[in-house]
Amino acid sequence: MISTIDKLLPYIGLTLLTLSGVVTYFGAMFFIVLTYDNPNTPTGRLYEHLEISYIILSIAVLVSLAASLIMKFYGFNKMSIMFACIPLIYSWCLFMLRFAFDMP
Repeated sequence: MISTIDKLLPYIGLTLLTLSGVVTYFGAMFFIVLTYDNPNTPTGRLYEHLEISYIILSIAVLVSLAASLIMKFYGFNKMSIMFACIPLIYSWCLFMLRFAFDMP
């Protein structure tokens, strides 16, 4: 029984990490859409939404890196490369948001 749990543990952990990464990504996109849907949003409120989005996307980067390391540790070499690309996409989103709104 214990050996079965040991075999399933990496898959359960990876599933949870992947789901949390997807949720944080869509959570950040929700704040961005919320900002764009309201044209009367004051500038201070816009920056507040972007700061929340930065925090959520940063958490997504950390979650994806953790998933990549766990997959590498358990021997999933090909899939760990795929998960290693996800933080790059999130980082690019952060960079483009900062550039688009001309934030310091």
